[in-house]
Amino acid sequence: MDVGGGIEIQVLHVDLNIGMWINRTRLQPGTTVTTHFHSGMVLAVTERGRWYYLESPEQVNTPGSYLFEPAGSVHTLQAAHDTDGPTVSWFAIWGANVNVDKDRKVTAVIDAYTI
Repeated sequence: MDVGGGIEIQVLHVDLNIGMWINRTRLQPGTTVTTHFHSGMVLAVTERGRWYYLESPEQVNTPGSYLFEPAGSVHTLQAAHDTDGPTVSWFAIWGANVNVDKDRKVTAVIDAYTI
């Protein structure tokens, strides 16, 4: 599913009983995902390309990288500009993905029900 802005999402699994959803995300080089946080934990595995959080650019996720993201951490995902093709990562998300603006006001909420 093309969600715009260089982002495509393939929903792999949804469990409404525990509020968990799994997706594969494909980002075109240089794509920035809206600043957000999660109400629950997130597990991620990078399959292809490279990405990092603008808040910690020195910690780059590369193919084979595993990431544990605790609930509540605010971050802005950025696909590397200089990759040869899209960056692809798998995410297991518990709870909601809460998008926020620069003033940390909520702009959107996505969860297992809405995905």
